[in-house]
Amino acid sequence: MYRILLVDDEPFILEGLKHIINWDEHGIEIAGQASNGLEAVETLSSTRVDILLTDIRMPKMNGLELIRMAREKDASIHSIVLSGYDDFEYVKEALKLGIENYLLKPVSREELSATLLNTVKKIEKEHHSNINERQGFNIFRENILYRWLSNSIDDAELLEKAQLVNIPLTDEKYAVAILRILCGRRKQADFSASDLNVYSFAVQNICGELAGDTCAITFIDLNGELVLIFSGTAAEDRTKMPVFFRRCIESINEHLGLDVFISVGSLEKGYQSAYKSYLSAKALQSYSLILPRNLVIYDDEIKMASSRRQAKVKLDFEAFEQLIEKEQQEDCIRFIDESFKKMCITKGTTPSFIQDMAVELLYHMSGVLKRHSKNSLDNNGDLDISFSEVYQMQTIEDLTEWLKMTASKTIELLKSIEGSYSPLIKQVLKYIHANYNKDISIKTLSAGFNINAAYLGQLFKNETGEMLTNYLNNLRIEKAKEMLQNTTLKAYEISEMVGYSNTNYFYRIFKKITGVSPTDYR
Repeated sequence: MYRILLVDDEPFILEGLKHIINWDEHGIEIAGQASNGLEAVETLSSTRVDILLTDIRMPKMNGLELIRMAREKDASIHSIVLSGYDDFEYVKEALKLGIENYLLKPVSREELSATLLNTVKKIEKEHHSNINERQGFNIFRENILYRWLSNSIDDAELLEKAQLVNIPLTDEKYAVAILRILCGRRKQADFSASDLNVYSFAVQNICGELAGDTCAITFIDLNGELVLIFSGTAAEDRTKMPVFFRRCIESINEHLGLDVFISVGSLEKGYQSAYKSYLSAKALQSYSLILPRNLVIYDDEIKMASSRRQAKVKLDFEAFEQLIEKEQQEDCIRFIDESFKKMCITKGTTPSFIQDMAVELLYHMSGVLKRHSKNSLDNNGDLDISFSEVYQMQTIEDLTEWLKMTASKTIELLKSIEGSYSPLIKQVLKYIHANYNKDISIKTLSAGFNINAAYLGQLFKNETGEMLTNYLNNLRIEKAKEMLQNTTLKAYEISEMVGYSNTNYFYRIFKKITGVSPTDYR
């Protein structure tokens, strides 16, 4: 059984999580619970935990700090985040920490179950890989190499064990490069974990044969990426290194039909600082998202380029959301293509900026689904929007194709939701979304559609799951939130534009729904 720690500062949510699903059926047992991050850290110090399910906003220590501390204690812990609908900035930071998923409150039983099942599969796969991959001497050697470059081995132990496995630590300079396999001419869906293992070893053999005395050490890290450690003159001589990498790329392209992306980290003095070069090389790998395949990039060149900062592209998220609302699939796809093409050709655009823009597009798709879903407890309908996948995409082609596919699925789901409404309610909803800023009530709607007011009110509640007033308030506040984020209009101006003639009433409804005032929200 895998063990999970539940963390939330609201007692009723903690109690609800204990009973929301059958934990035994998921192969999980509850290792403990905590009401804040500090309590959770104490539990982690004394209890084995495989999965951390934590609220993101808590007193004393928030979920982000907790996840970081949990990772420091045990890098194998898998984290899932609970958040409110307005915790988007926290969520973006959490995604960068590599969480499995984030779940909006109130938690959907189905989404929690699916997330846990996927997490358990991933843990089992990691355990299986750790048991079956690499045996004997290679396991020992690569373990030492990885611990060296991740700065997680004591200096005395490193010096002792490096002699046993022929790791040179006497050179003055070190530079680390990482070669990542991209999908090349193979479709990503057909590129399995076993394929990656096979090709990683093939790539290692090719580079090893071509290296000769050029590079001292090669090994495959935990991500299946080839790590090349240059030392001495090989690390300092930047004239031979590009020639060597070009030969590697050409050979890999020709014999394996694979594309690769190579990043070379900073030049460091002494073996004790080699980990800094490894970290910088890993950070540079994100540039595969915006740069061409089969390219070699260097830490010093990227730093020089990034110092020349340019204005970043601004995306019209409101316009994109309207395209989703209106189910204009071709226009949505065109919006995504044009937006990301523009970002890629704009100087100074970074991979993290592109990733943030992709996450925000997903967030708006999710918001549309939430507003249209009959069941307010259902966050994304039947659409599995996995925000963390954005950070796993290796190329801009992969990212944009995945975003377009998700947008198409969102629109299809919207159509199915609307198809389940009666013709009358479908017309009423269409009218409300087009005229939310006008005086709307059951009385005005019943007169406009020539139907009994009591009957219309009951029908609306039965089909949407909400009273008309609540539905209209939620819609208006969502529009107000968009204006607060994307315009400089005053709150009283926004109040009128979304249909509230009384500003004080607008403030009261806004705070009731979001938990903060319009000013604080902005």
